[in-house]
Amino acid sequence: MNIVQEIIMKAKIMPLRLNPGIESLEIFQKTGLMFMQYSSDPSNESIFKPISMVEPGFILILPIISNITKIAYETIANYFFYFLLFLSMLSIFYFISKSINKINYKIYSYFFVILVNFYMHNRLFGLVVEWLLYFYSAQLIIPLIILIINKKLNGNFFLIGAIFFMGVLIDQFRSYASLGAIIFLTFALIYHKEQFFKKSLIFIMFIFYLIIPQILNSYIENKQKENYYKLYNTNYHTDVKVSASVWYTTYRGLGFINGKLKGYNDEVIHEFLEGEKNNKHFAPSDENNKLLKGEIIRIIKTDPSFALRLYSAKFGVILTYFIIFANIGLYFMLKSNGVTKFTKVLFMLAFFCYSIPPLLAIPVLPYLGGIIGLGMILHCYMLSLKKPDFSKN
Repeated sequence: MNIVQEIIMKAKIMPLRLNPGIESLEIFQKTGLMFMQYSSDPSNESIFKPISMVEPGFILILPIISNITKIAYETIANYFFYFLLFLSMLSIFYFISKSINKINYKIYSYFFVILVNFYMHNRLFGLVVEWLLYFYSAQLIIPLIILIINKKLNGNFFLIGAIFFMGVLIDQFRSYASLGAIIFLTFALIYHKEQFFKKSLIFIMFIFYLIIPQILNSYIENKQKENYYKLYNTNYHTDVKVSASVWYTTYRGLGFINGKLKGYNDEVIHEFLEGEKNNKHFAPSDENNKLLKGEIIRIIKTDPSFALRLYSAKFGVILTYFIIFANIGLYFMLKSNGVTKFTKVLFMLAFFCYSIPPLLAIPVLPYLGGIIGLGMILHCYMLSLKKPDFSKN
């Protein structure tokens, strides 16, 4: 029974994202105004304030679906993350069935993928499910692109558009969680498409993918101010951003090794901001971002050896995880003449893109999902080769 409960566990969203989404939906149902949450005063639920540090999916997409379907927000969220899990597993299972011919390799690949998915699900789904999106994006998108470029799947623009859409959708719940997979997709299709029009259309989709989060965040921030004015007939003056800040993550990430900060946690940011002009405002405002950015640059400039040790240590962990999950597949890719140089470049680009989150933060499982997924896919892809060719190596 315990194993079954672990498999069907409820998706757990970080409270800082879950609660604003729930409150935003409740306030919308009361007032017709979105992107607001209750004030910090628990005794007065009639006072609202704009939401900050939350990705658009939690305060826009899930509340809309919940309101339309009349299903509770938490239930919709659970369905959504299980939908991504099964859709991504369906993608790689389809890849294995279409690409690997040897029955023993095929059975082994199915078992390997199930084992990795169980490991990721068991460790993160009931802890903070948003962290799994790096893994889901790789498992969902990259296998389909490999099938398209190998002409085992019809890569019409309806399918390609749907894949881009899924990347955009995933990123609304974890900023640019799909970047590695979308980079893989874009470069692969532009390289293999012969017509200039098709290359241009794919590039336009990629640009749209990059800018849509900024467009949505800008829309939400402007709508929040408009809604606040409707509620209180006064302007809301703030430079606080809706989504989390990369400078907050990078500053905490300096605590991965000893020497500058007391570990990777929010307290180190609190201490720094309080020490600067007695700043007790923790939210990611323009001022706070500027202060943290300046401090990061100062530390790196004044102690480059620390920066070298820090990022070398992080990259070492990232590379270790990739080697563990790609294992013999990495050797085949590097040594086999049956793998084109362009394919190697694609995997390298995706590797560096998925390395960005653990390099900025810390290389622990929540940030390593993309690396793990990429290694797993590489392993299965190499097994799909009829016979590795090492004749000239």
